[in-house]
Amino acid sequence: MKNDELCYSKIKILLFTLVLIINLLGSGLHIPVNDPIYPFLKRMETRRIITHYNDSALPLKRDEIASFLITIQQNRDHLNGIEKKLLNEFIADYRMELTENRHQYLQEGETIQAPFFNKGGLKKCFKDIFSKRDGVEEKHLFTFEEEDNFTWIDLEEKVRFEGKNNQYRRLESDKILIRGGLGKTITFHMNAFRFRKTWNPDFTDTLYEQRGVWGMYQPDSLYTFDNTYSSIAFHHKFFDIGIYRQPVLWGNSFHNNLILSNNSPAFSYIGLSSKFKGINFTYIHASLLNDSVAVKDAPREIRKQQKYFAGHRVDVSLFKGTTNIGLTDIVIYGDRNTELSYLIPVNFFWTIGHNLCDRDNSLLSIDFKTTFLKNFTFYGSVLIDELRFGELGKKWWANKHILQGGIRWSTYAVSLPVDIQAEFTAARPWTYTHETIATNYTNNALCLGFPYGPNSQLLFLRGDTYFSRRTRLSIEFHNLKHGIDEPGKVWGGDPTTSYSQRDATHNHSTKWLMGKIKTTQRVKVEASYEIFNETFLLFSFDFYSNKIDGKRKEDFFTNIGIKINI
Repeated sequence: MKNDELCYSKIKILLFTLVLIINLLGSGLHIPVNDPIYPFLKRMETRRIITHYNDSALPLKRDEIASFLITIQQNRDHLNGIEKKLLNEFIADYRMELTENRHQYLQEGETIQAPFFNKGGLKKCFKDIFSKRDGVEEKHLFTFEEEDNFTWIDLEEKVRFEGKNNQYRRLESDKILIRGGLGKTITFHMNAFRFRKTWNPDFTDTLYEQRGVWGMYQPDSLYTFDNTYSSIAFHHKFFDIGIYRQPVLWGNSFHNNLILSNNSPAFSYIGLSSKFKGINFTYIHASLLNDSVAVKDAPREIRKQQKYFAGHRVDVSLFKGTTNIGLTDIVIYGDRNTELSYLIPVNFFWTIGHNLCDRDNSLLSIDFKTTFLKNFTFYGSVLIDELRFGELGKKWWANKHILQGGIRWSTYAVSLPVDIQAEFTAARPWTYTHETIATNYTNNALCLGFPYGPNSQLLFLRGDTYFSRRTRLSIEFHNLKHGIDEPGKVWGGDPTTSYSQRDATHNHSTKWLMGKIKTTQRVKVEASYEIFNETFLLFSFDFYSNKIDGKRKEDFFTNIGIKINI
């Protein structure tokens, strides 16, 4: 008995020490860009239940999202049954921002709750794993809350079985998520992942989670890799500033953003944001990986070349918050130390780049979205990588730009909430490219912007619905045309290729699509069902049809998995 009590005391001391260390060191607190709250808020914006919703620069902070949930709650009579249940779930998860209530796990006088800390906690944790109660705040493996200080620790386990035609493999992943805050001033988070993939030499397609991430083969036919997102942020009445490593989205498409998509691996950056009435300002200065980093036999001096991203974005809300205009100024530079001019958030990078002898890759974009017609969101974007007014509308090779337009319709089908998105994107050849691996628009050889790169055109259709609060379904259709390079012929469809390799005979005859055209049609179906609170069954089906030179190749992908949050 004495030994048990001694062990129990040591565990308490260890946990108190962990909380103290975490609160002293900190990290930053945003809501990840893949969180289901964003599609819900987008629907509420399209239905004009909320206005002034700026999702053109994600991620958002918890308190920003909580303010929209308050507005939706005030208008809940305009929601149907499924939407009301979804709202109840989100309100429960944002309990700390919306109420003065304590976490459901904490009894009166308690500041810490954990299965291995409180008596009876293990039994309660096991019971909650199989709970199906609605409107319940997310559970945590470890909870510390005292006044304005808090720390939550969560675990996630996932197993996924994947198939391609007649080949199969298994993916397992572990995740530990630490979130918290020190008063109202500092917030932090760390999200660490570890993945294990069974090796199949006939099924080597790159996993979504594996893009741009270093991995290694294990002797037991496993391929392992890992990743970490983390941040620490300081919050002031007029601004937020922090150091972050997490995915960032800039643009209105969400799935196919032109400026910053989720196509490349996450990067580390210094971030500054500020709001004044209807104006949002966002600035980041990031450290990137040049394209040679993943090539092990590349010369060390090339792999070590520095590469940076500096960008700022201004979003202006108009017409009572139903319309948003976004202006973005970006520069990619490298092969030298950090440029002080790009560390000044209010600089105009396009002009500064010229004054630094035009060595860097400068890009501008303008985008808009509007819900002036209720239940519809119209949006459009123009990204300019090169500009010469005398050549606009002509076939000059350096007319490097991308056009995108789309519409989103939020409606009901047999009382089910349905969201339909239609979008078309056209990217001219050589867009995103530059002279060197330290200045092209990539991170570890993957495009930072439009996922399909330059010299391409995409028709994108997507539909989303909830059959119930726990059952979600999405269907996508892609029709992609992409000009591909051939031996001895480079057509500007790869952002990692230097534009110095172009054929100068086409300098004034470059069309929207050049070279041999590969047509890809894709149908993707994804479904999830929450069998117990925060335990999900996952399913997806992907069909690809690739056609080039009159020859067609078809592939089928299936995924079945289970995800458990503890």
